[in-house]
Amino acid sequence: VPMGADTSLDPDKIDSNPFCARYGLSPDQYLVYIGSMNPLRNLEFMFEVLSKARESIPSVKLVLVGGSDESRRERLQSLAKQYGVSDATVFTGWVTETDLNRGVAAAAIGLSPLPPNNVFRTNSPTKVLEYLNLKVPAVTTRTPEQIKMVEPSGAGTAVDYTPEAFADAV
Repeated sequence: VPMGADTSLDPDKIDSNPFCARYGLSPDQYLVYIGSMNPLRNLEFMFEVLSKARESIPSVKLVLVGGSDESRRERLQSLAKQYGVSDATVFTGWVTETDLNRGVAAAAIGLSPLPPNNVFRTNSPTKVLEYLNLKVPAVTTRTPEQIKMVEPSGAGTAVDYTPEAFADAV
């Protein structure tokens, strides 16, 4: 996934229809995660979040954009099946910058669930800036950098790193 939020973009002029049509999605009906599919990120956490969110929003889907390593994507696809959410999870793999912007702009919420450990505790994830830049609210972990991005702007919320807290925020 390309790095950096392009502040010259006008979110209101992005045509998300090609992205949504390609992946069978409805605008504003899915959660999006963009970035690495590295196992250190514990992305299976989002399958728990999705499972809980579907209890109150049965039609919600999760779209994972990025990840050029096919074996990592296959690992996550297998885990989505184990969590019972494979029918509501879309893996796009690596996409163009245009499709990245289309996919984010059409999302209801952008997710940035950084595990609260020494590796990610002080990260400043670009994905949150990309979500906010495209007028997509973000639900993030309560790490210092993410709190600074979402809370003062009112463009999202930082919550505890639990599936319940993320699902409630969704």
